[in-house]
Amino acid sequence: MGEAGWWPDQMACASSVNAAREPEMMKFRPRTTIASFFDGLELVEPGLVRPWQWHPDDDESPHTDWLYGAVARKP
Repeated sequence: MGEAGWWPDQMACASSVNAAREPEMMKFRPRTTIASFFDGLELVEPGLVRPWQWHPDDDESPHTDWLYGAVARKP
């Protein structure tokens, strides 16, 4: 068995698939569009916020103005 429990032929296949893929571009979306991804779900407090706002006292969290995060559950 190879890395992480993969067989050598699986590793070769995964490598060829990764090499054939074009790099994916990051797509920036407005907050309202991101919020729509959670329609029909219950947002866990504090809701859709910047990731560092989950633990505002954590000095190591990067303070970004372009990233949102949320956790939700099915009602």
